[in-house]
Amino acid sequence: MDRSSYKHYHLDPIDTRKFFHTYFSGKSDKIIIDEIVKYPMEILHKEFKSGNIKGDTFIDISIGSAIFHLLPVCDHFKEITILESNDQCLEDIVKWMKKDADALDWSHASTHMAKLEEEKSGKWEEKEELLRSRVKRILKCDFTKEILTDPVVLDKADCLMSMCIMHFVHKDHDSYRAGMKKVASLIKLGGHLVMIGGFNTRYCTVGEDKLHMLSFDENFMLSNLKSIGFSIESFQKTMSKLSGGMIDYDHIWFVRAVKMWEL
Repeated sequence: MDRSSYKHYHLDPIDTRKFFHTYFSGKSDKIIIDEIVKYPMEILHKEFKSGNIKGDTFIDISIGSAIFHLLPVCDHFKEITILESNDQCLEDIVKWMKKDADALDWSHASTHMAKLEEEKSGKWEEKEELLRSRVKRILKCDFTKEILTDPVVLDKADCLMSMCIMHFVHKDHDSYRAGMKKVASLIKLGGHLVMIGGFNTRYCTVGEDKLHMLSFDENFMLSNLKSIGFSIESFQKTMSKLSGGMIDYDHIWFVRAVKMWEL
């Protein structure tokens, strides 16, 4: 397929429910769930449990209607702000927060979180309620604006997490660099940036549509973080088992960095 025909997550109409059921739901393929949901949760649980990341305020800018990656976080921060660039996904997150009848079911992720914490499986509902109580704002995020949440101006956060979204909302490396500067501006000096993504991404399939994903390698990602004032504290990558399927990338990666200076 000609890449010019690929849809854009934040600009074009996509079936966000199909997106959820393909990559994130309890009925998704086991390999997909293990790699895209459970593996990131396990990394994040270990990182946040370590005590290396501290503070009161947390911002999340991630892909889809996802909340699973916030389950390992919510014990550690008093205030969580969720930023979302797709209108329908934003609505789905709000529905989950309100426990609407047609809200997406994340109980499979919450149950996995309970297992990671060595709690009884019935504790998953308590974990979801804790997350709901910690989420204070859900806002639209627009990377075409100098201030991502304009007209709302947020206080700088102690920690910001970005899961995969930077692949979807940037057309080329220059726009990615500009977007990362905007992300960095939301973090306090001395605060943490946590990111999860894929190296050498090619596409993401939702039904009959293929979504644009910006491709870059390890050197590009790490050198960009250093150039905008971050010190790399933790980095790991794992070979993907999904290459050539509905979504295509070489490795899934995780990085934790500290903001050392302002731009």
